Order: sequence, then structure tokens, then C-alpha cells
Amino acid sequence: MENLLKLTNKGEFLKFLDAISKINDQGVILDVKDKRVSALVSSLDNTLILHTELTGVGGEDNTLNIPDVKKLKHVLDTIESEDVDLIINQNNIQ
Repeated sequence: MENLLKLTNKGEFLKFLDAISKINDQGVILDVKDKRVSALVSSLDNTLILHTELTGVGGEDNTLNIPDVKKLKHVLDTIESEDVDLIINQNNIQ
């Protein structure tokens, strides 16, 4: 089963990921629902918790487990286009 995640503004999504990675960059779960992406992240010692949302993201409702946020940021940063379509398979993102 394959879903599509449409990023209309890659720069804003990278800022969203950057804020998350400053708290915790491993094992982050992103919830895609109603044209927005949200995440609830805590620091390793649980002293800091961040809830963040990004609106304007297209795609089907889905939950994504991102094992390494910094790696995803670097991959997206190499793409020149601001409009990016990510294909989400059962166990990977294309």
C-alpha cells in the first residue's frame, strides 16, 4: 500500500524538521491528518517536550515513523524544487 505526501513548501517543512531535531532526532513519529503534519517529541531525559504542527501539507491521513530526522532533512535539502511529492510505502519513503 502506498500513500503520497505532498510538500508544497519544502523550506517550511525543513524548518519544521529542524525544530524537531533540536529536541530529539531519532525515533520521531509524524502524524499526517487533515492537511497538516504534527509531532510530539521529548528530549532524551524527558525534561523538554515539544508539540509542533505544520499546515498546508497534502496527502492521505497517515502516521510516519522517522528513525533519523537529520538524515531526512539532508536528503530533502538536496532536492532543488520547492514542491516535493514523497511516496510512502509500508516501510520506506521514496
